[in-house]
Amino acid sequence: MKLRQVLPLGALVLAAFASGCSSSSTDQSTQDTPDFETPKAVSLRPESIKANQHFANSVSVEDGRLVLTMDADNETTMSTVKVGTIIAGNRDTATPDLTTSKNPYGFLRRVLDISRSGNTAILTTEQANLEDWMEEGDIFMGDGQRSMFEEGPTGTQSANIHILGGSSGGAQPGSTEGGSVEGKDVSDPTKKVTVRPFAKISNTKWALNAKYDGEFKLRKAWFVPTGVKRAKALLTMDPTVSADIEIGVRVTGGGLAIGGPNGYPVASMDKSWNGTSVIIPLEAGIPLTVRFTPQLKCAVSLQGSASVKFRAQLQVHAAAGFLYDGSFHDLSQAPSLNPSFLHPVSGKVEIDGTAECDLLMVPAVLAFDAVGLEGKVGPYVSLNANACVMYDAITAKTTLGLDAYEQHGLYGEFAGRVQVPVLGVGKDFSLLTWHGLKSKPAYIFGDANTCNVQSKDSCTGKKDGFYCSELVSYSGYYCKGGSIAEGRQCDDVTKTCKSGDTNSITCQ
Repeated sequence: MKLRQVLPLGALVLAAFASGCSSSSTDQSTQDTPDFETPKAVSLRPESIKANQHFANSVSVEDGRLVLTMDADNETTMSTVKVGTIIAGNRDTATPDLTTSKNPYGFLRRVLDISRSGNTAILTTEQANLEDWMEEGDIFMGDGQRSMFEEGPTGTQSANIHILGGSSGGAQPGSTEGGSVEGKDVSDPTKKVTVRPFAKISNTKWALNAKYDGEFKLRKAWFVPTGVKRAKALLTMDPTVSADIEIGVRVTGGGLAIGGPNGYPVASMDKSWNGTSVIIPLEAGIPLTVRFTPQLKCAVSLQGSASVKFRAQLQVHAAAGFLYDGSFHDLSQAPSLNPSFLHPVSGKVEIDGTAECDLLMVPAVLAFDAVGLEGKVGPYVSLNANACVMYDAITAKTTLGLDAYEQHGLYGEFAGRVQVPVLGVGKDFSLLTWHGLKSKPAYIFGDANTCNVQSKDSCTGKKDGFYCSELVSYSGYYCKGGSIAEGRQCDDVTKTCKSGDTNSITCQ
């Protein structure tokens, strides 16, 4: 189901609107300074209705329309609906698993057209805002808040919601789902090999542990026919993530690499895997939902024929949100980070290049079925591998080296969307964004000096001729044209080089 990203929860009056209000005369009515401190019950506009729970349980909420199976009860409700009606309803409480429900979030829509097809009514709709539906009143979101859509004195509907997802302060569901991404095959016909990059996660545990605090206050005002609003939206998160992350290159074919990893073609990809969304109903005056989706996002550019596996664990505290009280305030909090990474290695590691994988939760806060706040939060791990082939022209020996290290940090970004009533247009805004500084390199193989090329025995800047080695006492080399043309060694390694030419070395 596609969702239009409009924010009925945060339908705010921005600075331009606020400054317009302040330009009115100083002797304006006291109605122009409404009382926001005294709680006020919600009253609806004449063209607005609140659908009952039977309607909400039987309707299918789709992008741009509501599809309703008709019976006697729904016929009664539909008799009050006409083109122009603003209709709001609760989420489905009859389906045990909200991920399979046709109405998991509730709805707030303006009816544009009504048609019938047999026993089905089809309402063509567009997204509406709270100020379209309400005349004035207060809506609160947070622990202990009773929904205005609850029916009956016992609150059985609220208890059912707790079973489905937990309250904003209680235990909440998570995901233990694993996934993988793979790039395209890259072949080298000369070496007769094919390579493919991959990344996968397993042994996973994702939990957002979200708490929400919000309010929406609407008052009539003499000079502001659309009402004066106050709004707050704050999502507090204590996410936990743990998973095994494996990054590497698969090689198929009968050819052999020459010179280690650099003998294979480069395998690269920039891909994402999205897991199954977790739906968490929260306590609020209206249907309020936190939904998060696990995501693995990897950018890889590697050569080689093996992989590295990391164990990532993270607990973090962060918050994203805003307050409007005549001006706009960002309530977001930079996270406190204390991740730990272990790096057991599976198999023989022969890789060269870089890879970064973000292990993210993608949360969204929905008031009814419209997205208000959305973002991404989670750890990332960066792999840097450098396979080197070092040739010593003096000793005529070739050695392979490998250094590989990981760095990790925290990624997060949040944004929102407000609807400006006076302008009638949506406005996107950004909240706090962070891409935490990477940790110090933690070497899995080798160290910072493993692939440093020893440069003392070099012909750069030297005249043609013979030189004794500065690194190996029993060796020497002949320079020609700025490069080593010949290497010579003493027959007895206990002796020391003294001089030489293109064909011989003198030792003593």
